[in-house]
Amino acid sequence: MLDVSISRRSIQGTRRAKDALKSHLGPAVTAGIRREASAIAALLTEEIKREFAPHSKTGYTLGTFRHRPAPFGAVIEAGGGAAYVLEGQRRHIIRARTAPYLVFEGERGWVRTKEVDHPAVAPDPYVERAGAAVDMGVFSARIVGGAAATVLSGPGYVI
Repeated sequence: MLDVSISRRSIQGTRRAKDALKSHLGPAVTAGIRREASAIAALLTEEIKREFAPHSKTGYTLGTFRHRPAPFGAVIEAGGGAAYVLEGQRRHIIRARTAPYLVFEGERGWVRTKEVDHPAVAPDPYVERAGAAVDMGVFSARIVGGAAATVLSGPGYVI
């Protein structure tokens, strides 16, 4: 699963620091931060989907991109092959496991086979391109896909 966390740059830190800042800012400011982060997450989600669209053959993965509120920010999640596209893949064999054959539509019609030699796929930083297109203001974004973590760079981002 791909996880893009959006948080206010000045509020990053330990849980105790966040709690202290929350009590200092008050509920009205905290609610404003959440609303602003949610609005940015919605814009960023749509831009990420636009950048990912060329990779979506069936539309399944494209339909898994969602954003939700989080303390002092928002989280954008995606399932399917989103993380594989972001991080790339080595060449590997895909074998039929739950059925006798893999069945899919190929370039010359329907294919039925027991295994497929899947080619290597280069990483595509579609989330970074989307982040560069959205004005994040005082918010920063952190991308986590599998074991790798990347921080968006550019104006308005924390490295």
